[in-house]
Amino acid sequence: MTTGQWIRTVILGLVLGPTVASAGELPRPAALEPAVNFWKRVYTEIDSDQGVIHDRREIARVFTTISMPRDLSAAEERHRTDEAKARVETALFALADQDGEPANPFQRKIRPLFADDAAASDFREAAGRLRFQRGLSDRFKAGYRRSGRWMDHIRASLRDNGVPAGLAALPHVESSFRTQVTSHAWAVGLWQFTRLTGSDYMRVDHIIDERRDPWRSSEAAAELLTDAYDRLGDWALAITAYNHGITGMKRAVRAVGEPSIAAIIADYDGPNFGFASRNFYPAFLAAMDVDRNVTKYFGPIQRREPDPLVRIELPDYTEASALAEALPVTKERLRELNRALRDPVWSGRKYVPASYTVRVPGNDAERMRQALDRIALTRRYTAQRPDRKHRVRAGQTLSQIAQRYGVSMDTLAAANNLHDADYLRQGQTLRLPVAGKQPVSLAAKRAKGKGIYTVQAGDTLSGIAHRHGITVQTLAQINGIDDADYLRPGQILQVREGEKLSQAAAEIAGEG
Repeated sequence: MTTGQWIRTVILGLVLGPTVASAGELPRPAALEPAVNFWKRVYTEIDSDQGVIHDRREIARVFTTISMPRDLSAAEERHRTDEAKARVETALFALADQDGEPANPFQRKIRPLFADDAAASDFREAAGRLRFQRGLSDRFKAGYRRSGRWMDHIRASLRDNGVPAGLAALPHVESSFRTQVTSHAWAVGLWQFTRLTGSDYMRVDHIIDERRDPWRSSEAAAELLTDAYDRLGDWALAITAYNHGITGMKRAVRAVGEPSIAAIIADYDGPNFGFASRNFYPAFLAAMDVDRNVTKYFGPIQRREPDPLVRIELPDYTEASALAEALPVTKERLRELNRALRDPVWSGRKYVPASYTVRVPGNDAERMRQALDRIALTRRYTAQRPDRKHRVRAGQTLSQIAQRYGVSMDTLAAANNLHDADYLRQGQTLRLPVAGKQPVSLAAKRAKGKGIYTVQAGDTLSGIAHRHGITVQTLAQINGIDDADYLRPGQILQVREGEKLSQAAAEIAGEG
């Protein structure tokens, strides 16, 4: 927490007492209640195999519910949605032509959704605002259960930053508390940070992407929300800024002439203030209500208990596979708990960075530290494995370059902080998140000057012998090597003629 955030929290605490993080602190204009109730219905009454056709502006005006199984193809979904919209559109145009007098059962069903004195233009305009919304009740329940893994940490992060406690429900709107979800705009993780925004609060690159870590990203979300409130002075605007941006909300306030979320939702038609931004705050209020009264809507339901975890800061650059082998955990489970570590780390092209705080299951921190201390020095390093480089040639695309080097486009874009995959220029130098030259291991560093050499990737017996001024035959003899082709990275060799393998070399070779 920054000094300014701490001071603001203390002042709020003195003035407001225990209500600082209460729901009552969040603005709730009566004009938003129809939209809030619509989202409650979406979250609690309609599952993801169904959806509704409704008015995108008068959001609570729901015309019909349709079946939409998740196993339909995109083309089948589009056909079914278009068919339902066409039926509603036909009925609305008919009502416009009939002075609002319904002529069949379907028209009689939708006529009460409009005022008694509705004009023909009201029906025609509604026909041009039809939208499909899929139900989310099953996803909400699943998200509620999942949220227990991180909820204590989320609440603590919000409290430490002076953010109202109700904001703990925001991931229901963003991700349904799924840690691996990626949006069409490439926002990722529990809190759906884009790379651009995320990099202001977290480390975001091809080695570590903290947006994917539910614990670290929760801290960053609290910081972002605090910054938004400090600049906008209103929690409804700050929460909407989470979707639309702080600058965008300042523009909206100027356009409507007042810092009123109700006025902005009703009257603002600024650039990019579309359906998602207009409905972000009502959807959040609905999610908060349902989360706090979950039994009312779903019956008995429990959050998952948080996993017992130990956090240990690594002193050295370390192979991910070495961590998994040293700890009582599978590599897959270790990866699940440390999602900030990107693919190059798990594939071995990069190392887990020094000073990274690794999470491991359990509650015996000392036992875990001892296990990590036993990792062989040959698998711990003084530096990160460097990137290789590629100079872009005329006509090359990011996808072509990624395919050539066997990496994903997302990883390659992250390695070069590219926000537009199409923006490459001839002569541009790209960093490649592939295995570069192996750095010095701690074993090699400790052995330096002791007549000991640690074999590196790509070494040959003749090359090692030449660098140390002895013959291949002598090098093989003093190390008991029968097969000159059998060398492995990390192997300890004595490189001084006439000496036995020293005790120091034996200790280094035997660690782990």
